Amino acid sequence: MLAAFGDCEGAQKEYLLDLLRQNRATAYGREYRFKAISSVKDFQRNVPLTKYEDYTAFVDRIAGGEEGVLTSEKVLLFQPSSGSVSARKLVPYTRMLRREFQRGILPWIFALYEEYPSLEDGRMYWSISPPGGSQGARHGTVRIGFDDDADYLGPRRRALFLLFAVAPPKIADLRDIRAFRNTTLAALLAAPDLALISVWSPSFLTLLLDWYLDYADEVLDTLRQTYPAVTRRRVETLQALGRYPSVFEQIWPHVAVISCWTDAASASEARRLQEFFPHTPIQGKGLLATEACVSLPFAPRRDPVLAVRSHFFEFLADNGDCLAAHEVAAGDEYSVVVTTGGGFYRYRLEDRVLVTGFLGTTPTLRFLGKANHISDRYGEKLHARHVECLLDNLLAGVPRRFCLLAPDQGKDGPCYTLHIELSGELPADLAHRLEHGLRENPHYCLCAGLGQLRPVRLFRVRRNGLRSYEARLVAQGQRQGDIKPACLSALDGWSGYFEGEYCPEDSA
Repeated sequence: MLAAFGDCEGAQKEYLLDLLRQNRATAYGREYRFKAISSVKDFQRNVPLTKYEDYTAFVDRIAGGEEGVLTSEKVLLFQPSSGSVSARKLVPYTRMLRREFQRGILPWIFALYEEYPSLEDGRMYWSISPPGGSQGARHGTVRIGFDDDADYLGPRRRALFLLFAVAPPKIADLRDIRAFRNTTLAALLAAPDLALISVWSPSFLTLLLDWYLDYADEVLDTLRQTYPAVTRRRVETLQALGRYPSVFEQIWPHVAVISCWTDAASASEARRLQEFFPHTPIQGKGLLATEACVSLPFAPRRDPVLAVRSHFFEFLADNGDCLAAHEVAAGDEYSVVVTTGGGFYRYRLEDRVLVTGFLGTTPTLRFLGKANHISDRYGEKLHARHVECLLDNLLAGVPRRFCLLAPDQGKDGPCYTLHIELSGELPADLAHRLEHGLRENPHYCLCAGLGQLRPVRLFRVRRNGLRSYEARLVAQGQRQGDIKPACLSALDGWSGYFEGEYCPEDSA
């Protein structure tokens, strides 16, 4: 891995040409003349940039039992995407793609144990796919979904991993969210030697911890029933502890590090997670999508580095140039394009990253958000990145628990409403200053000037804003543990899902 970091260009070229050689006889390889490609430039000339819709017909052919469609390898399963922007996508998984994920995941785990050696003395909680998974489902002849997240590691490593895991995979079979949370917390509470917590979204963990603070007696009843061998002293100790956020460092005193998303829309919830574990390091995960492993945390106090041995990467600049990994510039922003062993070629992930430096010749990346995450009802084209930066500036120093801007219907016509949960008073003149900031977007300003959008309103959420937000998305079919906190939603009607009330317009 270190050698690859020092020769990004060579490692990437070697991977690409080997992949094309393996797949040149496939239907896709014949269509785009993989056999004639001998360089990165040839590849970029012969093969177009793609999006998921370009693969739906190929996926259906695979589901129908046809082989050699996108890859020479057999498709093991379709893994459903868990993105909050697009509808469900079915990503073909092959043995090669699984190996590519392992080339990113295993070096991260190695580096994690190097940095925190006390992890060897305890067990781990690795977020198991939550309720609402696709166990048993099929698309044509191909099954949908891994049994659990440990399947990324392959059969042998999965078996070793489960020896040290706290929560058994069968928890993922629980469809009732109340039972899922109680059972998951019981498994965690039964492990005083817990040393590592690894989840995807920090909100998944904060919701679990909030649940314990609200329903501790119910959780402890589940603990007694599920783990009868747990000593009475452990239960009595848990009962004697108070119910306040930082109590979890007493419940699990050996947790050395928590791993979760910390960038983009997850940043505020990661900061809130630190309130539960004020003395515990929180390590930001790399960028890992359903389709590809993009980056991994590898060097302490550095942003995640490109997973240079996992896939072939390109970076799409705002001017339309598509650059190889060694061609990017520090300080510039790009959208990620990947080519993988699963059969997606020059595939636009729509993940936007900032290049923050280099490890050897390989770029380090900071995730900025979805490139296509916009709300656009009347041509206003509000972008999540702009809204996030605006709210961070307007609410700097304000301890907020939940914040969501979304389209709404005001008394005088359509508008946007900021749904906000915080302790203390609302900042003075917040709605007016937010409206002013939104009008920096010329599209929004034009819609407002034409009367298509009325000024922003405020909705004060009393409690459980994040819990209510996730409940609505789960009811629409998204998986609870994969939902990313967002500052902007294209959905309307949110006030009907939150406890609270609109602020009087003259006081907002």
